[in-house]
Amino acid sequence: MSADLSFGSWLKRRRRGLGLTQVELGQRIGYSGETIRKVEADEFRASRLMAERLADVLDIPVENRAQFIRFARGVGADDAPPLPPHPVPVVQPSAPPAAPTLPVPPTPLLGRERELAALHTLLLRDDVRLVTLTGAGGTGKTRLALAVAEALCDHFPDGVTLVELAPIRDPALVVSTIAAALHVHEAADRPLLQVLIEHLQRKRRLLVLDNFEQVTAAAGSIAALLAVCPSLKALVTSRAPLRLQSEHEFPVAPLAVPARGRADIKPALLVSQYPAVDLFVGRAQAVLPDFALTTENAPAVVDICQRLDGLPLALELAAARVKALPPQAIAARLAQPLKLLTGGPRDAPARQQTMRDTIAWSYDLLDDGAKRLFRRLGVFVGGCALEAVEAVYRGLGEADGDVLDRLMALVAQSLLQPTPPFGDTPRFAMLETIREYAVEQLDASGEALFLRRQHLAYYVALAEEFEREKFGSQAGVWVERLTLEIDNLRAAMSWALGQNVTEDVDVGVLLAGLLWEFWYHRGSLIEGRAWLTQATRSQAGRGRGRALALTGIGMGAAQQGDNAEAHAALQEGITLWRELGDTVHLTEALHILGHVVFDQQKVAEAGRLFAESLAFYQQMGDTSQVATLTSDLGLVALHEGAYAAARLRLNEAIALCRAHAFVDELAGTLERLADLDRVEGNFGMARTRYEESLALCREIGSKLGAASKLHKLGRVALHDGEHERARQLIAESLTMQEAEGNRQGIAECLAGLGSVAAATGDLPRATTLLAAANALLTAIGAPLSPADQLAYDRDVAAVRAHLAPAEFERCWQAGQAHDYQV
Repeated sequence: MSADLSFGSWLKRRRRGLGLTQVELGQRIGYSGETIRKVEADEFRASRLMAERLADVLDIPVENRAQFIRFARGVGADDAPPLPPHPVPVVQPSAPPAAPTLPVPPTPLLGRERELAALHTLLLRDDVRLVTLTGAGGTGKTRLALAVAEALCDHFPDGVTLVELAPIRDPALVVSTIAAALHVHEAADRPLLQVLIEHLQRKRRLLVLDNFEQVTAAAGSIAALLAVCPSLKALVTSRAPLRLQSEHEFPVAPLAVPARGRADIKPALLVSQYPAVDLFVGRAQAVLPDFALTTENAPAVVDICQRLDGLPLALELAAARVKALPPQAIAARLAQPLKLLTGGPRDAPARQQTMRDTIAWSYDLLDDGAKRLFRRLGVFVGGCALEAVEAVYRGLGEADGDVLDRLMALVAQSLLQPTPPFGDTPRFAMLETIREYAVEQLDASGEALFLRRQHLAYYVALAEEFEREKFGSQAGVWVERLTLEIDNLRAAMSWALGQNVTEDVDVGVLLAGLLWEFWYHRGSLIEGRAWLTQATRSQAGRGRGRALALTGIGMGAAQQGDNAEAHAALQEGITLWRELGDTVHLTEALHILGHVVFDQQKVAEAGRLFAESLAFYQQMGDTSQVATLTSDLGLVALHEGAYAAARLRLNEAIALCRAHAFVDELAGTLERLADLDRVEGNFGMARTRYEESLALCREIGSKLGAASKLHKLGRVALHDGEHERARQLIAESLTMQEAEGNRQGIAECLAGLGSVAAATGDLPRATTLLAAANALLTAIGAPLSPADQLAYDRDVAAVRAHLAPAEFERCWQAGQAHDYQV
């Protein structure tokens, strides 16, 4: 081979000899087809990694590997390695591809090879950050997006994540839905969008945002993410473009169909040349394995594909009928005008109107009972459990014995899909376009008001069960169950709170109030507070629902450091609970208010509220809460400097916890007793208690509890002169506190790191960290523990004494602005 042959020319010959396209070769080595094109055009020189992967795929003999890599990299090779005389099988790279993190589609992607290759190349271009697949409902945008994303998994080392937006209608929920898909939690002191940006800023990740058309007002949030996250890319499916500057719109057309009058060509050619026919045949064979395209039925199949405009979902619905009807009969029914709906909206494309007719036709094939169930299922959003459907039927005074059979009939008609069960409970969901049709049928039936009230009643009953179990051993299971139903819960509250009938609004307020603990455990306090605030602003009466909502607002506001709102809401809630004579919820609200005023440094008032709450719990015989309140009174005594009384209370609480295996309460009380040990100078005992408490927190999965103990153990290590260990422990705690958005915990860790810096002589850094802690504590009005306060006061005095006044002031102001680094 001549030495003047470039590597690009050599590679092109070798690739063509193997029968590979540029895209196919790129996919095999983990690069884009565009990159292969540039290499072949000698516009881009291969890296060593690329050269090694090419050597594997191109089957370069071992004795020629070194020569090949030098040639590919242009570093001293005299000649190109010889081209084999005949193509050889392509060897796959030895490294296994990354495990996909996307749902596995139930059927293969048919007829989209060209679009798949084009999107693969487009998304790997450095200048492309946002690609939007646009087209009418039913064109297969989601299926194509998933196939592209799966093919690109290896190019995004931080993951490919599907975010399903179809169940939501409020653009304000888009950011929280993305955050939930990424397991990103709220931070009390920063907007969720900012937290999401911080999470994604340094990650090479692909987000697949499915069904964006109903929340296009949130496009600005996507633009904000892409603007400051340089390695983030987004693949969006939507019926309309997002209209962002960075957007690359990729229209997804219906599948190609034979032209009119082309039904006389051979069946084999129909399948190979027209993706719409290929899809119909493939889906028909899934329900009728013996189905085949023949000379006799080919004209009817072509007619079906033409009448349905090649829309994948419409074709799948039609193909599912071959189990009962031959293609000729299906085509004949499609030829008849379907008058149940006289077409779609005037401004909808023609193919969307055809989609309506396809769904209407499938609906017509149902018996009366299945039709009734189909339209009633439209009230559920984001799927439903079998027991939910049965409960709605019972609420209407109808027998529910044949509901499952009718559900399976809808599944067989491709109008309903089974989804993963929750435990032993089956779940089902409709495609969104089909659910919209079901809602229209429901509204036309005259049953809508009754169904929505039954839907609301079911989810109120579910929330009441959760409210009874929220402190029990199954609390986590209930949170998981309600999370599956979150779209139904949102829909029920939104409908009820928007009604003009007081009774409906009252039930909506009750549902919002019952769920406040759910929002807390789910880590969605911002959304929870929004629902609760909407509920309390309604014109409903002063009943149980409002009192629950006020208690929830108080809890959420307290957790987010808004003690003023928390105090006001709890005070009003307590007044209502007293009027209602509900001692259980009154006691709970008093307990929460006690912690709010304690954080406001009103220690004596907190003690009175804790004592009142303790008395009620003692009357009720609630030993768990008695232990908790006894511990809280010990905390009050500790902060008041009554150390003997504090130790007495805390030991009493520990005895109750150990006797009744109250692990959570035991972990917290051990920490408080260890704090007292530190105040009294017994650091060895403090370390022992903190370590036991930390082990218990890890056992029960309490992240915030574990974070607090790590910080305290860091304090003990600092006292013992283990400076680096102290820094590591407190830094680990800070990371966990920031992830959970716990501002008080963040402030405590900043103060702890300030103490470490002071002990190691880094006084400017110590000053900045101590000032940052002070700023946070002042903002939320929360105190440090007595032991931490003693250390804090000592450290501030030390840095002030040893730094020049100007230097101290500069560092202090930087910290006050939260200008700190961990």
